[in-house]
Order: sequence, then structure tokens, then C-alpha cells
Amino acid sequence: MVYTEIQKRNKKNYYYLVHTLRIDSGFKKVRVFLGTDLSKNQLEKQRKNKEKILKARISVIEKTEKETFKLNINFSKRLLSKNQLEKIRVLKDKYKRKIKLTDRDILKKIRETFLIKYTYNTNASEGNTISLKETELILKKGIIPESHSLREVYEIENTVRAYDFIENYKGKLDHKFILKLHKLVTEKTLINKKNEGKYRLKRQDVVMQGSKYLPPKGGKQIKKLVEKIIKEYEKSELSSIEKMILFHSAFIAIHPFIDGNGRVSRLLFNWMLLRENLPPIDFPSENHIEYTDLMEISRDGDSIPLVDYLLDRILNFSYMGTN
Repeated sequence: MVYTEIQKRNKKNYYYLVHTLRIDSGFKKVRVFLGTDLSKNQLEKQRKNKEKILKARISVIEKTEKETFKLNINFSKRLLSKNQLEKIRVLKDKYKRKIKLTDRDILKKIRETFLIKYTYNTNASEGNTISLKETELILKKGIIPESHSLREVYEIENTVRAYDFIENYKGKLDHKFILKLHKLVTEKTLINKKNEGKYRLKRQDVVMQGSKYLPPKGGKQIKKLVEKIIKEYEKSELSSIEKMILFHSAFIAIHPFIDGNGRVSRLLFNWMLLRENLPPIDFPSENHIEYTDLMEISRDGDSIPLVDYLLDRILNFSYMGTN
């Protein structure tokens, strides 16, 4: 039912055309502003003029409420050839030998160089404007660039702490681990501190820029969906590489957090690589559009282009001359 609502503020009457919708989370008022201190004729004219706008808003909300999230990613379909899997095995052996034979001080330098580039790229991909050189100054000398916000500086520092955490974490893939990682990534960067290390709650809905898909609504289903892909990952009989790429794509599709989804997903991916005794990889910010486009194709049900892209990155990114 459509009706007129009057709100009195500062001795003025504000008129709205209103319809109350029943949705999953309760009731929602949809309003269109008509004007202030309107006569009866003016009010009637404005109602007729704005009815189409109200109907359009109602239509969008009803469509959004009715849409159910579907995760169109198959954890049972083989994606890599025997030749590709053999290349991964060779890389693993080569990396293991390199680690064993390389001086520890050299290993420290290699890690430091990688971490600066990784930190710069994973944050630049999400809009952080701190340059590669500035990232190096922050991490190596503690020099804080005055031209950037503290939030951007915290994002740089948080990434390093989070990477340290995944390097040393020997536990299993579970909610506690994922939420701890999110807290490390977002510390001191969110307006509401309570959202650090928490899945999205009811009414905490987000969108993915440039995607035709809507992530699931905030609430209890977020944890259930993350639980589902953890179980899919663990029970899948695919190779480790196939499973981790599919998990990576599924995690981004769920978008379980208010902020930090991309950064957390890339850290989880590198943790999975390290756990398989494979070298970590960088995600170049200049390739971010291509990378997200392939994520979109994966959500359409075809994960092969994304697998090919990330496999190429794993095989050809030279962490320490192992590729």
C-alpha cells in the first residue's frame, strides 16, 4: 500500500511517498521525497509525478531480496593436465633444493624483497596510493610519507604482520584462522573496530566493483558458506593446486567481510602454497583487471582461464630463481 508520510522538522512539513515492503529481515520503508509545505493540489501533483520513481525503487529492492546466492564453482572437475601437474612437482623439488642450499642471510634478503613488492601490489590493487618506493621506506626505515593517510600506512604495516602470521601458522584451515587473518589485515583501518576479524552481519551487504554478481547478504549464511567451501576444499580429490585456486575464487565470490576480502584471499592463497612447499607468488596490481575478469568467468562456471592464469604465475614468478 502506497501512502503519504509527513515528517515535521524545523517548523516545516516534509512530505514523502512511502511503501512498506515485507522482506526476509523484517519490514523496509521505501521513500521518495515529494517536497516541503505543499498545498493539497501540489501534493497530489507530486504524488503522480513520483509514483514511477517509487515503483522503480520497490522493483529493485524486491529483485535484490529475492535473489539467492549461487556458488557456481565445481570442486570435482579436473582442470589441470598431467603435464601441468608434473611441472608443479618439478617446481616443488627445485624450490626445496634451493631453500636447502641457499645461505640464510640470502634467504632473508630474498624474502624481504618479495614482501615489499607483494605488500605494495596487494594494497595498490585495492586502491592504496602508497608507491613501491614509499612502501620500501615504510618497511625498511620506518619513514612515514606525509602525503598519505594513516589508514594507507596501516594497510602496508598490517600486510607484513599478516604475512608473518601465515608463514608461521601450522594449524588447519578454519574460521578461527581466517578471522584472525582478517583482524590482522584490517586493524586500525575500519571505521567500526568491531568489524575487525568478523564476518559480515545482517544488513552488512556489499557489492563487488565491476561484477554482475551480488555477494550473499550478511548474516549467518556467510559463516555457513565459508564452512561449505572449506569442506569442499578438504574433501576434493583434485590436486592441491586445483583446490587452492577454486577455493580462492569461491572465497572472493562469497566476499565474507565488509572490507579486506581481496587482501585476505591472496594471503590465504600464499599460505596454501607455502603449506605445499611451493614458493609464494605476487599479484601485480597492473594485472588486477585481468585477474578480476578471470574471477568473473570462474563465477560463470568456467574456472579453467583463472587456473591457467594462476598456474602460469606459480610456474613463472621467480621468487628465488626456482622458476
